[in-house]
Amino acid sequence: MRSIADQHSAGASLAAFLFQLDRMIDWLAQSDIGCCAGVESLDDVVIQSQDGATRLEQDKLSFVGNPITDRSANLWKTLATWTQLLDAGECSLDDTEFFLVTNQAVKSGIASILMLPSKERDKKGLVKTVRTTLKDPPDSWATSAAVVSALPDARLVQFLDRVTVTTALYGGETESLVHFATRLNLPTQIARQVMEDLRGWLGTIVQEHLLARSKASSGAVTSPTFVGVEDFRNQLTRVKSRHHDDRLMLRAAQDILVDSNDSDSARTERFVLQLQIIDFDKDNPGELVDAITDFLRSKDERTRLAVANGVTKKDYQQYKTQLIDYWKIKRRSALRAGLPSEADTGQEVLDRCLEYQPKLAGQDVSEGYLSRGTYHDLANSVTSGVGWHPRFAELLGDKQA
Repeated sequence: MRSIADQHSAGASLAAFLFQLDRMIDWLAQSDIGCCAGVESLDDVVIQSQDGATRLEQDKLSFVGNPITDRSANLWKTLATWTQLLDAGECSLDDTEFFLVTNQAVKSGIASILMLPSKERDKKGLVKTVRTTLKDPPDSWATSAAVVSALPDARLVQFLDRVTVTTALYGGETESLVHFATRLNLPTQIARQVMEDLRGWLGTIVQEHLLARSKASSGAVTSPTFVGVEDFRNQLTRVKSRHHDDRLMLRAAQDILVDSNDSDSARTERFVLQLQIIDFDKDNPGELVDAITDFLRSKDERTRLAVANGVTKKDYQQYKTQLIDYWKIKRRSALRAGLPSEADTGQEVLDRCLEYQPKLAGQDVSEGYLSRGTYHDLANSVTSGVGWHPRFAELLGDKQA
């Protein structure tokens, strides 16, 4: 059992603070340009979108089990705080979502119900459980119980519909680092260093805010600090470059904006015809849009790599040669497989090729759109000899057929 001293140590407060920073990083990594994360605002973490939508998040870190059981002060104080914010007009049910996050498993009780999507909850049963639980609260959360109990049933249902309980990994644990490596598109070997740098960057912002607030004259109002997604991505790029062993740092796919006019124009390109003759998008039309997007992103990034990273024409030609050699192997294999139709054979060749990511200039490539887009670029050229349908050259009327 942990001692009283351990339970109230500065280390516990620091761990809780680091958990909040990790949650900010997680939100910023998955949010769009124009969104921002609030520090020292309405809640532990506040995410504001350009459209006015707000997410308020309370983070409950624990090392001794579920901290949001039905009889825990954490659960009811959080719900009461959100209720009071709504009553005070500081947020609205119309445009606010509430998240209660813990690092521990939640397997039973009211919190487990709130982990379900709203439409899957037994709302009458949930209200009944809440009312029953609030009948005899201990002194530690009696005041909070009174606040929640005062809500009429209809209002309570509306409020709980906007509340989500979820779990999140914490700190430097292996699972947490794997999660953030995926979320931030990082090689696993530098995930720990990048996360430490990002926490330090955000921690400094918070520290500066708290210092400014402490120096403000009594009664003065200091604005909350918000970190924008664009600033976060710029900082992430700097940090990744600092720790990455390779000189090639590709932009994340979502950071390369594709013009809708370019996308529409590309629908007449040869590589699209290549995809159409194997019924590539028969079951999912959206896959053709993805292919066109990969084609355009790859083209844009190749130009940037030549300027910013000194990737030469020779480097890129060697990269394409690796892709062509791999295509030849997979084409022979698919032709021998005796699939039901030529279109199936073409799709098999395409699927296997789009999984392949060779090195560029002797270095690993972090983004799949580059290899996929380059394959589409090769399929766009008559002279490359790359195609998917067994008789692609004949069907497309290539003179070299």
